[in-house]
Amino acid sequence: MRDEIVCYCSNVSKSKILSAIQNGARTLRDIRDMTSACTLGRCKEFSPKRKCCSTDIAKILNENMIAGHEGIQINSGFDFSKNGKYKAISDEAKTARFLLIDCVIETKKAIPLEKATEIVDQNTLVELLEKNIINLNANNEISHLYPVSAIETGHSVNLNDGRQFNTMCAIDSLGCPSTFHIGCEIFSFCSDTDEGVYIKISEREIETVLPTANIFVSYIDNVGQPSCNCCGGMSFFQHKENAVDFLNQRKDDGSLYLWTLSEALLAAEMMFEN
Repeated sequence: MRDEIVCYCSNVSKSKILSAIQNGARTLRDIRDMTSACTLGRCKEFSPKRKCCSTDIAKILNENMIAGHEGIQINSGFDFSKNGKYKAISDEAKTARFLLIDCVIETKKAIPLEKATEIVDQNTLVELLEKNIINLNANNEISHLYPVSAIETGHSVNLNDGRQFNTMCAIDSLGCPSTFHIGCEIFSFCSDTDEGVYIKISEREIETVLPTANIFVSYIDNVGQPSCNCCGGMSFFQHKENAVDFLNQRKDDGSLYLWTLSEALLAAEMMFEN
């Protein structure tokens, strides 16, 4: 059987990536260093999928590693491609989603439902609500248009084109480069120390992290629940042991994940791919 090519610009096969994982690769950077995959940036040109191979590499990493952190069971079988709800909606819904997002970014306010029907078609609005692409608050306003939030939070994002807005959680913040296809700066905080976190992302790569590069990200997959119900479980941590304690306290809330910052960025890229 012919070996599947994953990275077309560097001609790296799936078996070579699996071999790297067996030899200790745990992140995309490890795979790059050990195989030269995802280093030339020309997969969009050479791959039949016409896209960067990083998401395929991350999926292989996820499917072939069983990770455990001091009693936390991390389900290696979780398939982030199934979470690609933003890619699965209709073209009309995709257009409507960004019209509503632009409105929130511009006004810095939630959108009353009656106002939303003036911006987008009512049937399309229903699709966005039913598929949990957007959420209503208690006042019947659209306040969450992931990754953008109309609510002021401790997570803010500055896109490289000058747009600024809040997000609900760490993962939403990391999902902005994939959502808007542009670099950004993230201003957030560590849940365990309350110390500010600054992250600069360019070309979907982490360029700068302050105060320390060793930032961890918690994630709780609360299947079937509105996204806003589990945003509290998606946080930045400066100390791994504190993140472990936090997740252990929420072990009944869903499947638990603890990632390095680079792993979380890849996960967010797959979640928010559109």
